[in-house]
Amino acid sequence: KAAGYFQQTIEVATGSLEGYAELAHVYVGMRQYRHAAETLEKIAQAQPANPTVQLRLGDVLYQEGKPAEAHQKWQRALDLIKPDDSTLRGLLQTRLNGDISSKTFN
Repeated sequence: KAAGYFQQTIEVATGSLEGYAELAHVYVGMRQYRHAAETLEKIAQAQPANPTVQLRLGDVLYQEGKPAEAHQKWQRALDLIKPDDSTLRGLLQTRLNGDISSKTFN
């Protein structure tokens, strides 16, 4: 039901990035990782230099069982972050070092 609501929001707002982000979040909650990845890809196309989108896309790809693709997205995010963004850098380093548990994505 929530996915349908956000899909309608995207249609009305003509490709609303916020709507796509919320829709991806709903798909993750439903464990529909393929749909979440497809939705996040649309945001990544619109904002290719956004490291947070790359981080989330990597997380979803990892949960979808695609660790090599996830690693590429995480590395891309690391390449994009500002030097002073220690929080995002730490999250990415954890993932790239393979320190991943079920709590990593919560």
